[in-house]
Amino acid sequence: MPKYRPPKVTGQWERGESGKAKVRLKKVNGKGVVLVRFEETGNVHKFRRTRDVAQLKPGTWYIQLSGDESEIYAFRPYSGNFKGKVDSFIAREGEEPRPKVKEYKNKDGHEYSITSFTILLEILEPENVAGLKLPLILRYNFREADDNGKSVVGLPDRGRHSKFLEEFCDLTGVWSFGPMKFSDNVLPEVEKRVLKADRPFMFIIKDGWVDTLYEADEPIDESDWEEEDTVSEPEPVEEADDLEWDEE
Repeated sequence: MPKYRPPKVTGQWERGESGKAKVRLKKVNGKGVVLVRFEETGNVHKFRRTRDVAQLKPGTWYIQLSGDESEIYAFRPYSGNFKGKVDSFIAREGEEPRPKVKEYKNKDGHEYSITSFTILLEILEPENVAGLKLPLILRYNFREADDNGKSVVGLPDRGRHSKFLEEFCDLTGVWSFGPMKFSDNVLPEVEKRVLKADRPFMFIIKDGWVDTLYEADEPIDESDWEEEDTVSEPEPVEEADDLEWDEE
């Protein structure tokens, strides 16, 4: 550990109140108004209903206010099952996506860091929230592996965050293009593959955050079934009226 550590600089953007909130819509002097009441604090905020928040319906949402709390900065469903796809990887304007390192300190004063990256998902279904975008944060747990003497991208064989990353890569088609050359930053290539595959998938939102990923249902391909003349007849079964029941 070096003796000198550069001072930390706080970013310019400050977060406003955020979290689980009840939303109501009403008319005031003929204009649409959005009422937001945060569950934890009970604070109530009132905003004009503009095109930017047109999809915000009465109900329970995860709401993020701007730093001065003068507007709704972001909103997304608080819970439920959804179908969606990757919209983009978060990156600075004009730059490729890169992993982000954040420093933390636990209650014992021990410092540690977490390396992650953020993706924007677009909701496809249900229709009433289609088009909404929300963040998916994944740990940057890509590792270098050897594939017959070639340096390729691999993943750790354990850990829940690594498992979540593996599920994401499988569902979005990252490996459908074969092995990936390892580098200090594999995100540009991962993004390229994900957007090219363009695969929708299902996800569950809990407490305003994506919690579970799973495969979208696909139509059954009848060509996978054997021809009818090769299928044996099923054994006869008793009709329901002929079955014996235990007397109570």
